[in-house]
Amino acid sequence: MNQRQQEILTCVVDRFIDSHQPISSKMVLDMLSIQLSSATIRQVFSVLDKNGYVEKLHTSSGRVPTDKGYRVYVDAIKGEGATLDLDGHVTDQSYHVKFRYVFDRLLTHVANKTPYISMLSLNDKALSDVAMIKYVSISSHYGLILLFHRVGIVSEHYVRFDQDVSTCDVDNLIDILLKSLQKNQGLQCIVNEFSNKDAHFLECVFNVIQKSASTSVASDQVMIKNVTKCLSLSDYADKDAVQQLLDVLDDSLVIHRLMNHGFQANELDVLIGHELNDDRLNSASFISIPICLDGVHVACLGILGPSRMDYLSIIRWLSSTETLAELNQVC
Repeated sequence: MNQRQQEILTCVVDRFIDSHQPISSKMVLDMLSIQLSSATIRQVFSVLDKNGYVEKLHTSSGRVPTDKGYRVYVDAIKGEGATLDLDGHVTDQSYHVKFRYVFDRLLTHVANKTPYISMLSLNDKALSDVAMIKYVSISSHYGLILLFHRVGIVSEHYVRFDQDVSTCDVDNLIDILLKSLQKNQGLQCIVNEFSNKDAHFLECVFNVIQKSASTSVASDQVMIKNVTKCLSLSDYADKDAVQQLLDVLDDSLVIHRLMNHGFQANELDVLIGHELNDDRLNSASFISIPICLDGVHVACLGILGPSRMDYLSIIRWLSSTETLAELNQVC
């Protein structure tokens, strides 16, 4: 595709996103910064038609972009290696109020920026993974547990014991407990080897860790906002289009597949139309971007909407350093 064809295709996509109406050669002529005749634009239209970048919905109508046309448009604006980095924005105090609260606020913030469906999925394992445990004795029946998470956050949790644990070899017991957690072993696998007092210490500490290290969000749960706002767009004026989108949102397998794609992409990524591999989404698009903390993908943000999505604004916003400043205020 030469530069002239690229510019005219960009005009068609931009105008169609704004108007949701087929674009005529006269509309493009009014938008172009360079002087071209209507005949030249129609000639370029024919080339774009032939190569599958635009199409006519009716014989006498103007052009609308195809998936292939959107793909060229998106690839021209997509930032390289864009992620949302929370380093410096999430503190020990915000850990686990904590993460569910932080990410719910983040999702609400994103939803306010766009009319499309906003989704967020957490990497529960990464957020809950404990690299080190320290125990500080306060008294014979109370202690403080310090959890050093793999994402670089230290969280503090108090524990109460029904027995006097002052004579327990707590350093050895904590080391055994950590190794058990890292191997995903259940508590019952280890407590049978110890005295009642040591077993009681392990059970109490284990229960606190299990409760405190959890993000309070099931690993298979996806937070979703903005469905009503998205369905109010003109793209969903047709009852069948509304039903198809609602069917997809009720299909957890499809939603998880889309979010997993976002995790695996490692950077901002866009799927358009048939690339979503679901007939119900042939007229949709999906933008995803991983959210990182200490180099770990702790969550994925997804934006689902019509193929006539405002890619330029969303991609630029998600790729902008100004977005991190906004997230700092949110988090």
